[in-house]
Amino acid sequence: MISLAAATIYAGIFQASLKAIVEDTQRSSFLQSAAIGIGLLLSFLIALNYASTIRPLLIDLTTFSKYTLSVEGRNLVKGIKQPVTITAFYSFFGDHEKEIRYLL
Repeated sequence: MISLAAATIYAGIFQASLKAIVEDTQRSSFLQSAAIGIGLLLSFLIALNYASTIRPLLIDLTTFSKYTLSVEGRNLVKGIKQPVTITAFYSFFGDHEKEIRYLL
Protein backbone atom coordinates (compact mmCIF):
# COMPACT_ATOMS: atom_id res chain seq x y z
CA MET A 1 0.00 0.00 0.00
CA ILE A 2 1.23 3.48 -0.83
CA SER A 3 0.95 6.31 1.69
CA LEU A 4 -0.37 9.73 0.73
CA ALA A 5 3.09 11.32 0.90
CA ALA A 6 4.58 8.65 -1.35
CA ALA A 7 1.64 8.95 -3.76
CA THR A 8 2.14 12.72 -3.94
CA ILE A 9 5.88 12.30 -4.61
CA TYR A 10 5.23 9.67 -7.31
CA ALA A 11 2.58 11.85 -8.94
CA GLY A 12 4.92 14.88 -8.88
CA ILE A 13 7.81 12.94 -10.38
CA PHE A 14 5.54 11.46 -13.03
CA GLN A 15 4.06 14.85 -13.92
CA ALA A 16 7.52 16.43 -14.12
CA SER A 17 8.75 13.65 -16.37
CA LEU A 18 5.66 14.01 -18.56
CA LYS A 19 6.23 17.75 -18.83
CA ALA A 20 9.89 17.25 -19.75
CA ILE A 21 8.99 14.68 -22.37
CA VAL A 22 6.37 16.95 -23.91
CA GLU A 23 8.64 20.03 -23.92
CA ASP A 24 11.77 18.28 -25.19
CA THR A 25 10.33 16.17 -27.95
CA GLN A 26 7.62 18.41 -29.46
CA ARG A 27 5.85 15.35 -30.78
CA SER A 28 2.42 15.25 -32.28
CA SER A 29 -0.67 16.17 -30.32
CA PHE A 30 -1.58 12.49 -30.22
CA LEU A 31 1.49 11.68 -28.13
CA GLN A 32 0.82 14.64 -25.85
CA SER A 33 -2.76 13.52 -25.34
CA ALA A 34 -1.59 9.98 -24.63
CA ALA A 35 0.95 11.19 -22.08
CA ILE A 36 -1.63 13.36 -20.34
CA GLY A 37 -4.09 10.46 -20.35
CA ILE A 38 -1.52 8.13 -18.85
CA GLY A 39 -0.67 10.74 -16.21
CA LEU A 40 -4.32 11.19 -15.30
CA LEU A 41 -4.87 7.42 -15.19
CA LEU A 42 -1.84 6.92 -12.97
CA SER A 43 -2.96 9.74 -10.67
CA PHE A 44 -6.43 8.19 -10.45
CA LEU A 45 -5.02 4.75 -9.66
CA ILE A 46 -2.76 6.16 -6.93
CA ALA A 47 -5.71 8.05 -5.40
CA LEU A 48 -7.88 4.91 -5.60
CA ASN A 49 -5.13 2.87 -3.92
CA TYR A 50 -4.85 5.43 -1.13
CA ALA A 51 -8.63 5.57 -0.66
CA SER A 52 -8.78 1.78 -0.43
CA THR A 53 -6.30 1.83 2.46
CA ILE A 54 -8.50 4.27 4.37
CA ARG A 55 -11.79 2.43 3.90
CA PRO A 56 -11.48 -1.04 2.38
CA LEU A 57 -14.53 -2.38 0.58
CA LEU A 58 -15.40 -6.01 1.25
CA ILE A 59 -17.86 -7.66 -1.10
CA ASP A 60 -19.30 -11.13 -0.49
CA LEU A 61 -19.40 -12.85 -3.88
CA THR A 62 -19.98 -16.38 -2.54
CA THR A 63 -22.89 -18.39 -3.90
CA PHE A 64 -24.97 -18.41 -0.72
CA SER A 65 -23.57 -15.17 0.79
CA LYS A 66 -22.03 -17.13 3.64
CA TYR A 67 -19.95 -14.17 4.85
CA THR A 68 -22.93 -11.77 4.97
CA LEU A 69 -25.21 -11.38 7.98
CA SER A 70 -28.93 -11.87 7.41
CA VAL A 71 -31.40 -9.14 8.32
CA GLU A 72 -32.22 -10.99 11.54
CA GLY A 73 -28.52 -11.30 12.37
CA ARG A 74 -27.93 -7.58 11.80
CA ASN A 75 -30.87 -6.70 14.06
CA LEU A 76 -29.54 -9.04 16.75
CA VAL A 77 -26.06 -7.48 16.60
CA LYS A 78 -27.51 -3.96 16.74
CA GLY A 79 -29.24 -4.88 20.01
CA ILE A 80 -26.00 -5.89 21.76
CA LYS A 81 -24.87 -3.11 24.10
CA GLN A 82 -21.90 -4.78 25.86
CA PRO A 83 -18.65 -6.23 24.48
CA VAL A 84 -18.91 -9.89 23.48
CA THR A 85 -16.12 -12.44 23.85
CA ILE A 86 -16.13 -15.37 21.43
CA THR A 87 -14.22 -18.53 22.23
CA ALA A 88 -13.82 -20.90 19.28
CA PHE A 89 -12.25 -24.33 19.21
CA TYR A 90 -11.15 -25.58 15.83
CA SER A 91 -8.47 -27.75 14.32
CA PHE A 92 -5.50 -25.99 12.74
CA PHE A 93 -5.09 -28.97 10.43
CA GLY A 94 -8.60 -28.91 8.97
CA ASP A 95 -9.50 -28.06 5.40
CA HIS A 96 -11.31 -24.88 6.38
CA GLU A 97 -8.61 -23.21 8.48
CA LYS A 98 -8.43 -20.09 6.32
CA GLU A 99 -12.21 -19.67 6.29
CA ILE A 100 -12.43 -19.99 10.06
CA ARG A 101 -9.61 -17.49 10.61
CA TYR A 102 -11.33 -15.06 8.23
CA LEU A 103 -14.64 -15.34 10.06
CA LEU A 104 -13.03 -14.75 13.46
